[in-house]
Amino acid sequence: MNTMQALLGETVQHNCDISDARYARDYSMCIYLLRMQEHYRWKNEIPFNGSIDTDALGNWVRETEDYWDTIEETEFRPITIAGQAHDPFDTNAINHALSDTGLAYTAGTGRLGQPHFVLAECVERTRSPYPQIELGKELARDSITVPAMTRQGTIVIRQDGIKQMLWQMIAEWQLRQPEGPMKRLLQHYNIVPGQAHSLHIEQTAKALSPLLVHHERGEIMATEQLGADYPNMIAALHGRPAEGYVRAVGDLMADTLGTWPFILHHQSAVHLDFWLAGLQGIRDTLLATTPLYAQLTDNQNDNRLQALNAHLAREQQRWCHTAKLLLQGFNHSGVDFDFKSIIKNATTNDRARV
Repeated sequence: MNTMQALLGETVQHNCDISDARYARDYSMCIYLLRMQEHYRWKNEIPFNGSIDTDALGNWVRETEDYWDTIEETEFRPITIAGQAHDPFDTNAINHALSDTGLAYTAGTGRLGQPHFVLAECVERTRSPYPQIELGKELARDSITVPAMTRQGTIVIRQDGIKQMLWQMIAEWQLRQPEGPMKRLLQHYNIVPGQAHSLHIEQTAKALSPLLVHHERGEIMATEQLGADYPNMIAALHGRPAEGYVRAVGDLMADTLGTWPFILHHQSAVHLDFWLAGLQGIRDTLLATTPLYAQLTDNQNDNRLQALNAHLAREQQRWCHTAKLLLQGFNHSGVDFDFKSIIKNATTNDRARV
């Protein structure tokens, strides 16, 4: 790493640390401790199947929290490249300045309004059908890792994030080892929990990443249909109970527009299982209100792809209709609108149409 990269990495990591200082402890204790453990693993380059010294981890968490207290009120630093200072959220300008360096950058706002910053080695840049950057080894990041995101119209794929997500899915499945999509996914890729090595996880993550790309494409298509008011609504709801529900409806709409068509185009039961295994929280709860859910989660059903195809158009209409009603409710009543009643009425009315 040359001097420019080292200084840039230091600046981006400083901004990541400020973000964590302000927001990381707002999550539940379970989520917080899990993320801190994985952040410690990343910082110390410990492989997924490598053990972590619990005493060392505990000492690091305490030292990190003490450090956070000293920077929580400080401002984010500008990103300076070749003497030019950039706003840390201006990802397009920063990536343009980095185009000949082999590095790539992304920044944005996630759940609870937390800013996220990443500096990484750039694996690939493409322009069709949407601008896309694939990130490799991450040089600076905050404690929350997501596998993919869209920032300023550019899809960003984080291979480190996909690997971490897959590893966590395997670890959670291993606790009870239920029948279903995760078991089928592991069998397809010959992954044996407890024995999987980092290279095997990396190869599997690479094979599954197109599904996440197409979810992000679905998000862009959803924004094209709903307009910028929908993401603006999410931003206004940061930290409120409605935020998770509004995000989940948007994600389901994106799935019907991007994720599911990809699965059907390739007739890929493996990618369907990956999508199903990753369903959790509110998105899983909302999908469970539809007739399609039982057919997709029936472990004895060999016609799940046919069921997905048969319900595709109806579910596209359902979630677009629900998203538009949420937007209308928000525009009419503000942040305290009755989002639960809107979702319940929209998702239980089989004749709902856009």
